Amino acid sequence: MCSSCAKEKSQLTSIPTTVLHSGRAQHIVTLPSGYRLKLIAVGPVYSAPKHQILGVMLQYMTDIPQTNLTSLAHEADAIFKYFHVDAERAGYSSAILAATEPARGFLLTRTDGYRFLYVRDQTGKWRRMNGPK
Repeated sequence: MCSSCAKEKSQLTSIPTTVLHSGRAQHIVTLPSGYRLKLIAVGPVYSAPKHQILGVMLQYMTDIPQTNLTSLAHEADAIFKYFHVDAERAGYSSAILAATEPARGFLLTRTDGYRFLYVRDQTGKWRRMNGPK
């Protein structure tokens, strides 16, 4: 882990795996940057056929429209600056940040979202693999 990363304390470590309930935030976490993260769920991602752990996913609610990928990517990168600490401590080499819009509708709800994939290379550096640069 880089020296500046060691100084970054994540507050997500103490949050247990949560379950998605109607696309609503289950926890509000204030990151060291002051950003108030509306957390929906965090936990491992499994492959379907063999049930192997592929990585970890953090799903959060965003106020940024899904059509604004540049702003969504900046938001995800700002969150990942802290979340990667937890991913590393847990031994993951890949992580997904899933930005989800608030649910729309009353009885039949709908949410839209975008998932950003981050991968850790052999040198320990994390890179976002999709979305705008």
